[in-house]
Amino acid sequence: MKILKISTAGVAGIFFPIGRPSRGGTCEHSSDICQEKCYALDKDYDETMNITESEKKEIYKYFIEQTVFQVCNEIIKEMGELQTKILSWFVSGDCLDKDIDKICRIMKVLTEECVIQNGFTRNKELYDKVQSENIMKHLILTVESKNAEDAPYDAHDYPKGLWAIPDYDSGVVKLYLGKWGSKTEQGSCGFNEVTGNFEGKEITIASNCLGCYNKGIGCFS
Repeated sequence: MKILKISTAGVAGIFFPIGRPSRGGTCEHSSDICQEKCYALDKDYDETMNITESEKKEIYKYFIEQTVFQVCNEIIKEMGELQTKILSWFVSGDCLDKDIDKICRIMKVLTEECVIQNGFTRNKELYDKVQSENIMKHLILTVESKNAEDAPYDAHDYPKGLWAIPDYDSGVVKLYLGKWGSKTEQGSCGFNEVTGNFEGKEITIASNCLGCYNKGIGCFS
């Protein structure tokens, strides 16, 4: 069994099982609307890889049951085999609270090995730990909306890095930087295209993590 799958060109993805923990999934902090409209549940989402939920559960099991060294060694080996430069976390699924320490240790070792990592999570505790300990640079916190009741922080405490709000109708997430009350939009990321600021100009490129990394836009801004 391989624990990584091609996500987009040049990118290896980590696919964990979708859904609430009570159903065997890893989306512990997902909202009801997220469960209803989850992009990763669309039949075309991973059509080229055709990753079944049972396979995702085996991948998750490997991450949790094997040692940090074994997991990191396998990731680096498979990234070489796939000829990928970027590792994307939680292309489907997310991090359970009980797994935060283990996942952070894996991320930290990979950072030390100069593996470029990115990903989106709804787990605020994971996000805060990654930010405060500088474990990896490009983990994005997803929140449900701009409404005050969805704010993950109060006025005196706010995301230290990028965060995102999903637009379910258009199939994109809008990226922001800064405290909740004074949000600075950093562009958007979707299935087909990414928008952002490159060399002082607003640009739109085809959705590809390598392109965003090279231009410093999207979740690499």
